[in-house]
Amino acid sequence: MLPFNAQAGSSAPQNAQHVGSANGSTLQQPEGASSGAGGSSGQTRHRRVRSDYRCHSLSLEREALLVESKEITQQYIDGVINISEFRELFARCKAKRHAVLQAIEEEWDAEEPTTAEVLQDWGYDYTEEEVKRVNRDIFNYTSLRACNQSRSNKYFPYRRQLAGRH
Repeated sequence: MLPFNAQAGSSAPQNAQHVGSANGSTLQQPEGASSGAGGSSGQTRHRRVRSDYRCHSLSLEREALLVESKEITQQYIDGVINISEFRELFARCKAKRHAVLQAIEEEWDAEEPTTAEVLQDWGYDYTEEEVKRVNRDIFNYTSLRACNQSRSNKYFPYRRQLAGRH
């Protein structure tokens, strides 16, 4: 997810890769950097980071497999394939769906990326102060939206009724 205020300037390359898409979904983190657990010297810890792009592409793949299984069933109903072919094709499709669902679960079990990692994922090379500014802007924007929503529910009768306060 790209922050709402990230600027697409000259520092954004055209060939930015998403975290987890082609590079194995891991980022290397130095041993002493916020790992919390003492490790052996000279090793780096691989941290698995979730990628929204990968989750989206996997869900599209899952939908395509659902359509494929419906087509296989329709071919069997129409008499185009016999029962043994139907069982074989449907079992293959079911195995692929299971693998995709497992990949989706693994992706959602991965760690939430930091703002700096998301910006780096999208090809922006911001300094630490710029990342702090982006975090501050996101926090201010979210706080303002929450405040406006609560005020809206308080003062507008229709929304008050929908929220259960008559």
